Amino acid sequence: MATGGGHSCAITADGAVYCWGGNNSGQLGDGTQGPGTARDVPQPVLGLTDRAARLALAHRVSCAILVSGEVYCWGDGDDGVLGNGNLETQNGAAKVPDVENVVDMDIQDHGCAVRANGTIACWGYDTFLPGGGLTNDIVPTPVLVDGISDVVDIAVGFWFMCALTASQEIYCWGANGDHELGLGDGSPYWVDVPTRVDWRAALQ
Repeated sequence: MATGGGHSCAITADGAVYCWGGNNSGQLGDGTQGPGTARDVPQPVLGLTDRAARLALAHRVSCAILVSGEVYCWGDGDDGVLGNGNLETQNGAAKVPDVENVVDMDIQDHGCAVRANGTIACWGYDTFLPGGGLTNDIVPTPVLVDGISDVVDIAVGFWFMCALTASQEIYCWGANGDHELGLGDGSPYWVDVPTRVDWRAALQ
């Protein structure tokens, strides 16, 4: 299961997804949205075409990785965070195109998915995407992240993200105003390409 800013979702033994809690932006995926549609008991998510394997939730967005490796998202479409090219709120699950064989993902105001071949695709607010700088553009569908491979895990924070590779290397990029990228005191405020974190040095 997973929790968002004000809602939660869980996968049942048969792969169905149920959500409950706040629903102003359709993040429960039950076909409703707006004030007065919060649910105090789990509701089934509509629109999923296969059993779910994993979940990723943000404040007003929910996503599921299906056993087929496809990704479906629902909720607030602002900033292209649903990844399907539609910037409108969606109260049922919709497929994220061009990301197949997904094994892991995470989402905040932008989303990133890890494919089985170790590549990453991201979408959403361009400020948070590699190479986006501070352009504040919207990337409504997934784009490939260059400069990193063999990824097995991804974690997305507010304005930054980090990835773990099969060789136990960590790469981070995005905002670094609070040194959240772990690159040392001399690192810049913004890092727009995946950069290796020397975490082993901290253990010495």
